[in-house]
Amino acid sequence: MQLYKVFTAVRFFKKLRTAFHLISQPLIAMLLRGAGIAIGHQPTFYGLPKMSRHPASEIRLGDRIVLCSDSNYTALALNHPVKISTIRANARISIGNDVGLSGSCIVCAREIVIGSEVLIGANVLVVDTDFHPILPENRRFSDDEHCIGIAPVYIGNNVFIGSAAIILKGVNIGDDCVVAAGAIVVAGEYIKGSILAGNPARIVGNVYQS
Repeated sequence: MQLYKVFTAVRFFKKLRTAFHLISQPLIAMLLRGAGIAIGHQPTFYGLPKMSRHPASEIRLGDRIVLCSDSNYTALALNHPVKISTIRANARISIGNDVGLSGSCIVCAREIVIGSEVLIGANVLVVDTDFHPILPENRRFSDDEHCIGIAPVYIGNNVFIGSAAIILKGVNIGDDCVVAAGAIVVAGEYIKGSILAGNPARIVGNVYQS
């Protein structure tokens, strides 16, 4: 009898979670648009993402984007909700159509462009800045962009980025590439169809020949 009550309660909470998910979709979209974030048609939100936009910057999300911030809706546990933010004036984040992100963190000081049909796995980090200068003098407090390494990041169409990968400043990833789980991709251009793995990541194969 007790076990039956437990199963009944679990079914009830699952139905409640599904109902809340459906109701929350337009509310989340409205909140984000109210914060000046451009969102395309038919977005899907699993949990509430964290987004912050510098007033003089741009964040654009394409059609049918899926942002998963709740571990209940993905096979892998998420360390945190999806976070997308611009931190400087004139910064620009552009994410194409049919892109899926799970617990990903994207922080932009200049420009991050992500193509369409991109899969970004659990707990991936994408940044275009070092945040602090390399030189030791006043490193903690310096906000001088001339002293801080900043370079745009470009990720092509149909790229698959595995769990916990890190994409750093100055990276240009071609269409159809695969970035292995845990890879750390440093500045450079990676040709179409490359398979990247390691720290620092290097090309270990090609998707068209696998």
